[in-house]
Amino acid sequence: MPSLQSLSLHCKLVNYIDHPKHTWLANVQAKNLQELELVCYNAREWSEVDLRFLHSPGMRNLKALKMNGMRISSMEMISVIWQLMDEPSRMIDTFAYDGSTIANWIVRNRNIKNLVSLKDDFPASLDNSNLTQALSQRTGTQLELLYAQDINTWLSKQDRSPYLNLSSVGTISIVTTDPKVVLNRAAPLMFLKRLKLIEFSLDPKLKLLDPSWSDDILPHLEAKHPSLVQVYCLVRDLPDPNEYYPPLVVLWERLGGEWRGRKAPFLTYWQIATGASYASD
Repeated sequence: MPSLQSLSLHCKLVNYIDHPKHTWLANVQAKNLQELELVCYNAREWSEVDLRFLHSPGMRNLKALKMNGMRISSMEMISVIWQLMDEPSRMIDTFAYDGSTIANWIVRNRNIKNLVSLKDDFPASLDNSNLTQALSQRTGTQLELLYAQDINTWLSKQDRSPYLNLSSVGTISIVTTDPKVVLNRAAPLMFLKRLKLIEFSLDPKLKLLDPSWSDDILPHLEAKHPSLVQVYCLVRDLPDPNEYYPPLVVLWERLGGEWRGRKAPFLTYWQIATGASYASD
């Protein structure tokens, strides 16, 4: 246990009535813990979870924090911030953002580099400019990775300055592989000159290895983004996941001046944020 680096908990005990919940977290002795993923489907408020674990020695090296599905009321805001201000949370640079007040506080006051938008543990769109405002109020570390549903539409309405350093971005949803349509959908990202990877979510009926990608779409994207070396194409929103199992995923890579597509693993937003490999299974 002392050598544990990643802890993922998905609690589905819907009749779990103890309050506060998950008090055992305060006793975690993993001094090298770097990633904590806590999704409690029974806790709808942060106040229902014992947050004392944020002070425990096991959290001092924590870099990635995901506590999704829980909301925070104004009454408990001061208490939660007081606990987050302690030293253990200061190293967090990877964060699952749910648009809540506390999430914006964390973005403003921590050096977040990798951010994914999740609600109830599912990929979500960004609804307003709160994230942009939070990023604009901090100095130092720039955001490098940003994933949210229809990120292209949202970015087109935002101040660009907090996003100039992005190197990995998703997700752009498309329902056709017509090059003109795809490039038009990606146009709001053209100001990102350091972009290395883009994620597209395709309609299940489309061919992920359609020749239009290597012949037309990818060369045009490369012209706009000289640093672009990977394009991750998958069916992110499946009407019936069982119908399309295993998930359809292709990673396009620029190798020796040519774009080549290959089968790749299905990665969740959180796996991408925490550095999971795109290598084939």
